[in-house]
Amino acid sequence: MQVKRVRNWGMEHQVPKDPLERLTKADVDSDYEIADDLGVQADYLHRVGFMY
Repeated sequence: MQVKRVRNWGMEHQVPKDPLERLTKADVDSDYEIADDLGVQADYLHRVGFMY
């Protein structure tokens, strides 16, 4: 349980929901481009997306 809480906290602070929503609504070609803009890897971005 504690590991899940820590993981969620890290994801929320590394990739906040507002910038993620703004980038997904923008004219972006791929999730790799979004990940690059946020400074994270694409697989991490996918995990964050599932969390939200």
